[in-house]
Amino acid sequence: MIGRFTNTGKFKELIASQEAIRIAFAGALALAGYLIEKHHPFLGLGLILLSVFINGVPIIIGALKGLLEKKVNVDELVSIAIIASLLSGHFLEAAVVSFVMVLGALIEEATSESARKTIKSLISSSPQTATVISNEGETRKPITEIHTGDLLLVKPGEQIPVDAVVTSGISSIDESSITGECIPNEKKPGDEVYAGTLNHNGVLKIKTTKTGQDTTLGKVIQLVTEAEKHKPESISLINRYAQWFTPFILLCAGITLLFTQDIDRAITVLIVGCPCALILAAPTAIVAAIGRAAKEGILVKGGNYLEKAGKVTTILFDKTGTLTEGNPKVDKIISASKDIDKNYILEQAACVEQNSTHPLAKAIIKAAHYARIAVTTAEN
Repeated sequence: MIGRFTNTGKFKELIASQEAIRIAFAGALALAGYLIEKHHPFLGLGLILLSVFINGVPIIIGALKGLLEKKVNVDELVSIAIIASLLSGHFLEAAVVSFVMVLGALIEEATSESARKTIKSLISSSPQTATVISNEGETRKPITEIHTGDLLLVKPGEQIPVDAVVTSGISSIDESSITGECIPNEKKPGDEVYAGTLNHNGVLKIKTTKTGQDTTLGKVIQLVTEAEKHKPESISLINRYAQWFTPFILLCAGITLLFTQDIDRAITVLIVGCPCALILAAPTAIVAAIGRAAKEGILVKGGNYLEKAGKVTTILFDKTGTLTEGNPKVDKIISASKDIDKNYILEQAACVEQNSTHPLAKAIIKAAHYARIAVTTAEN
């Protein structure tokens, strides 16, 4: 059951999805049927049965598919509870069981990571056009028309469109999309630059070495795509125990029927044995944990990662952006001579760096501001 809603995307999108609307509508039908059943028995019963049909049929279909594949999961037990409730005339109970089941599945899916989001974010890191320098001048072309050996122009604030080598110009390049390093790297003629990285403050001319899927970013996208294809789905808590839990409840119902000869009591055992609490417990706890972590500035990509974290024995941290914020600051100024005032050094450095967007330059400008130093135009 868990994992049925695989195309629902982010949590907010999930709430507004057709699946969520369908589940809520069926739940409302069951509630309405319960409220009006005393005064309008047939209408109330019809609304409840319609609720069971909307939420319960997908569960029963999932159970049948599981049996055909020789897999036992919680769908079988819930399906039996729904059918048993209907056979014994407990229609409202059948509606409640089916509603709780699909609601638990929806909540758990809301905490799972979407592979499409990851891949789309990587693809969006690469520009779709580039400025080509030729004998005819500068021409803006689609990235699909760029070939190895083409000379490209990259202006400040633009993304590097291809893997290339710098032929002229000096600039700071933000390579965090590839390396995760927040501090930009200085690039000069002869240095390599990669598709999807950001040119900060210099005008660069670059010679194309790789394009499309052959670029570093293209290979990263391919690796992520392949990894997502083979990534095993997380298994819910109740599904782990379904292989013995379901037969155990069936055995208890069978024993009850054998000794009491009362089918209603046997059906009651099936209904009571339906693990509604467990179905809701795990996804609800995951949602609460992810929300609590988010308040502390910790991003958890999905519930299955929280589960895996419980088995971790060793953690390797990437420093920048993980253990640090990637925001450098001036901590100390060391003068080469006692005769040179530290504020004078800071003033001169700030004058040189005032037009730069590099993080180290920003740190110097901020330090000068806090020291109440007037920054003038640099000369010579």
